[in-house]
Amino acid sequence: MPNDLRTSALPPAHEIMARVFDTAEKVRKLARCCGVSDNHAYKWLRDGGTGAPSDLDRLCRIIFLVLTWGDVEGAGLIADYIREAYVSALELSAEPYRDALDRVADSIDLVRKAAAAAEALSLGTVTTETVSSLVELRDKSESVMARLYATPAAQPEARAC
Repeated sequence: MPNDLRTSALPPAHEIMARVFDTAEKVRKLARCCGVSDNHAYKWLRDGGTGAPSDLDRLCRIIFLVLTWGDVEGAGLIADYIREAYVSALELSAEPYRDALDRVADSIDLVRKAAAAAEALSLGTVTTETVSSLVELRDKSESVMARLYATPAAQPEARAC
């Protein structure tokens, strides 16, 4: 996959997976969740040249493949499906706001991130800092929305693998 401004700061997929699944217990849980052996899960964490490609690599390749035949909407649909799974999991695990002060603190942080993103955009040149500011704003917005959806009385149980 070619690196551009959006992905240039990201390490390769196997490094991301190894960073996330950094203990034997986490790797065992990954293997059980995906229905593969522990050895196979460990292969996903090794360098792409010596191990099997991870599902993360495969998904990126699938999106790129769909784009090569001009189906931008199809590629976006696959990417949106994955993103929606993340947002749903975020909402399920979100802590509800304790009180108005907690909401105010998040509101102030959201305004700061929005101001930083607007300032980066106003410079006129797209840089990694501009993209980073926009990503931080998006992530903060999603976090705030997830906390708003979370209700203390009706916290749904997280879906297990």
